[in-house]
Amino acid sequence: KSVRPWQHVFEPLAGYLLLAKELYNKNAAAIGAWNFGPAEEAHLAGKPVVELSLRLAGSGVYEIAPVSEKPETAILRLDPTKARNKLGWQTRLSLDGALEMTMDWYGAFYGKKGDMVEYSNKQINEYFK
Repeated sequence: KSVRPWQHVFEPLAGYLLLAKELYNKNAAAIGAWNFGPAEEAHLAGKPVVELSLRLAGSGVYEIAPVSEKPETAILRLDPTKARNKLGWQTRLSLDGALEMTMDWYGAFYGKKGDMVEYSNKQINEYFK
């Protein structure tokens, strides 16, 4: 039931690469703390994300485990406003797109559909083109 910011790993990576470029170019505005988080609509509880992932994967089941004795923050959000305004960074993928890429990768991995380095490089090139 906990709300989390869901995004593909390429999204914050793109932000950090942009930040590195700005720091390398000695942009003083790039100094500081940054959040490279998803759009507000991608802050969801785990259950709907799992259900969407299973629909995209075409099959699968899940089980909700008993609550841990260690309390967890109920809502965790990231505010990427600073990154958008000062660096011009923005997410490229919707939540559906992020999950689709993820499920495609896992489908290829578990389905043993060829060289995973090659498959991963293809996804990297498609995202960063």
